[in-house]
Amino acid sequence: MSLKFGIYLVEQRIVTPEQFCGLVKIQQESTRSLASLSIAQNYMTMKQVSRVLDAVEQDEEKFIDYATQKGLLERSDANHLSKMQEQSGESIRSLAVECGLLTARQAEVLFNHFQRYGSRSIHMKRRPVSERASRPSPSVGTPKAPTKPQPIIQPKSTPSPKFKQHPIIKVEEAQKVQR
Repeated sequence: MSLKFGIYLVEQRIVTPEQFCGLVKIQQESTRSLASLSIAQNYMTMKQVSRVLDAVEQDEEKFIDYATQKGLLERSDANHLSKMQEQSGESIRSLAVECGLLTARQAEVLFNHFQRYGSRSIHMKRRPVSERASRPSPSVGTPKAPTKPQPIIQPKSTPSPKFKQHPIIKVEEAQKVQR
């Protein structure tokens, strides 16, 4: 969900793609490895972890598969480790606040909007579904009866958060905050 929220922020032009990449890099650096989590949770010994890492040549994605195949890790424990790893890194939302891209209030409002409306744009007005229904194509060979012009109905728009300025941060500043 965290990455989807970050993509949403880019789509809404609240953060630049470069700023988003910087946030993702910081997030990846703050995420604990499966090997360290396995040891910390007493699922595997240091020797077992070392053996698995040597076998998979430090490829984190293959760690769980290899450890379960060799009987060093139960599948339920592997699933638990994966969930813990996802939660160990900071969220894009909290990193955006820490780096000064958003205030805590802005992050809260935008995240609530993201959860409620998903990736629908807060800048574009959308027509309700009833107005977007496909219209039947006219039959060939039958004359079309003259029609009265339909009144223009303004579509309802999704509420959008109102911010006066978008905060600006450079990737270098984001890295300094992380250190």
